[in-house]
Amino acid sequence: MYYNMYYSDKLQLDFNCFNSSNLKSFNGRLIPKEERIHNRSMELIKNVSPLLNEKLNEFLSFLKHHPIIDTKKTAEALGCSYNTTAKYIDILCKKGILVQSSKVGKNKIFSYSSYLEILRKNA
Repeated sequence: MYYNMYYSDKLQLDFNCFNSSNLKSFNGRLIPKEERIHNRSMELIKNVSPLLNEKLNEFLSFLKHHPIIDTKKTAEALGCSYNTTAKYIDILCKKGILVQSSKVGKNKIFSYSSYLEILRKNA
């Protein structure tokens, strides 16, 4: 699997994350470390209300493919309002899933840090 993600003109990330060292056996099948990180993140948010849990799970699925985000572009991509997206980002930051990685102008950039760490190790 090859990740080639462009966030903006200022940031380009290329990750080659698939190799045998990042796989772990689980019930007879192999699960990449990235999937285990994602599952751990889902466990961290399961104690919120059922409707919010569903929305945050969708948000986490988006993060698997876009581990570096900003609020405005994420809101547009998900079809949510800016305020709703900011609320989801705030919840995930408080749970330690997202971290603010930088600020470009007025925009804050957030990253799915544990997920990116795995990708960077295998790049």
